[in-house]
Amino acid sequence: MSYQVTIEPIGTTIEVEEDQTILDAALRQGVWLPFACGHGTCGTCKVQVTDGFYDVGEASP
Repeated sequence: MSYQVTIEPIGTTIEVEEDQTILDAALRQGVWLPFACGHGTCGTCKVQVTDGFYDVGEASP
């Protein structure tokens, strides 16, 4: 299963697979998003969900 995610304020919509992070999906589809560590630990890639359902998964140590 995949999901449509719109990146604001640029208005670009990407497709994200169920087992994929938004960051990974965006980069694979040529949409650059800021990140430093690539694992969600540093918080550089932190986003705000404004609509829809999401699952944040397990927290990083």
